[in-house]
Formats: sequence, structure tokens, C-alpha cells
Amino acid sequence: MLSRPLATASVKGSVKGSVKGSAKKGREKKTADSEPYLGLFEATLKMQDGPTAWEIRDLRENVKGGDKTWTEKAYCLLCGSSIN
Repeated sequence: MLSRPLATASVKGSVKGSVKGSAKKGREKKTADSEPYLGLFEATLKMQDGPTAWEIRDLRENVKGGDKTWTEKAYCLLCGSSIN
């Protein structure tokens, strides 16, 4: 019977430390700066008086000109159609 040497590999450092990334890419984690609009606008869903719409208010005090309140149509997140 012939004996063959087994193939071996050496790993330096820990396995976790040597892995740079996985093949599956997902969303990156949100940081504190990822929502710069937080606290600057307020939105209310209006379901009365016609088609469903978002009423958006600009809470910023240092911005001059333009409307401080406006409406945007509400759309279904699944199919994209307008919500009546």
C-alpha cells in the first residue's frame, strides 16, 4: 500500500479576520447620517376629500421661499397604482 501525503493549507489569523466579504451583497447598514431629512419634514396621510394623498410640511425655518405645505399623490408600494 502506498501512502500519499495529505494536502494541507495554512490559515494565518482567524477565519473571520481573513474573510473580506461574502458573495451575497445586501443593503449597507444605515448610519446616523443616512437620514439627513429626519426632523425637517412632517407628512400626514389624508384619506378624506378625494384621492388619498400625503400632506407634507416643511419644518425648516432657515429656508426662504417656496411652499411650506404641499400634497403628493399616494401610490401602492406593491403595484405602483394611485390609491383612491
